[in-house]
Amino acid sequence: RPFPSPSRSRPARAQAARRARPHTLAAMVDDRPPVSGRRWMAFILAEILIIATLVVVSVWIGDHPGPLSVKKYDWHPILMTFGFAGFMFNAIMAFKMFKMSHAWQKGVHGALHTAAFGLVILATVWMFEFHNAAHIPNVYSVHAWVGLITLILFGMQWLLALCTFFLTNNPGLRAWAAPMHRWFGVALLALTAATMALGSMDRERIVYEVEGGDDDSKYFLPTTKWGNAFAGLVLLAALAVGAVLHDATTPGGKGTGSELTRASVDRRADYTTFHDREDA
Repeated sequence: RPFPSPSRSRPARAQAARRARPHTLAAMVDDRPPVSGRRWMAFILAEILIIATLVVVSVWIGDHPGPLSVKKYDWHPILMTFGFAGFMFNAIMAFKMFKMSHAWQKGVHGALHTAAFGLVILATVWMFEFHNAAHIPNVYSVHAWVGLITLILFGMQWLLALCTFFLTNNPGLRAWAAPMHRWFGVALLALTAATMALGSMDRERIVYEVEGGDDDSKYFLPTTKWGNAFAGLVLLAALAVGAVLHDATTPGGKGTGSELTRASVDRRADYTTFHDREDA
């Protein structure tokens, strides 16, 4: 019939329409609009800035180790940068760039975030061990406070995502949690960029106090120039990642946030319905 029967309810018609579509992962992936050229440009720029950040922090710490000659002190910024910028920034963009099945997207997103969380935890533990061994107070600077808040929120986000999107199969719960999960992801993007920039300033302050002389030359040491370049690259990389996210949630990119949520829930419902029918 050309028109649906008025006797059928709207949920029943929607369910019939879903069953009429081919229930394959390829069909569900191909259903999504292509990635816009604007988002590809933002993604390439973000990757260039991320790679530059990783190179700069490696050269900075490798050529200009800390004045205290403690390996854990020098490894802290390297692990934090590879965890936050290397893994977390890419985990945030993983859902927005490549046409993969939802299961693969979720797996890549979760694996990159797990790797980031592991490196950040290790870097934090080593810094506490260094402070205790050197009899330096813990959590006394702005960098330490912002970093601790970021770490706690990151851990909560990771744990709630694990319980909601990996260990349970409740579409209603996932639909309720998805907007909050996205908001905290953007908030953590800003917090991690601020934490790394503040960490650069904290390290430069220690260099001023330990290695600097009495004149203004201490403010122009080579290590401070590397630190300033690192902070600038971190902030620019975070802005580029934000541009990828912004384009993915605008009409010119992929759709509004509510449309993305409905489409994602609909794909998960299709996938679940398909496998339920297979099991039956």
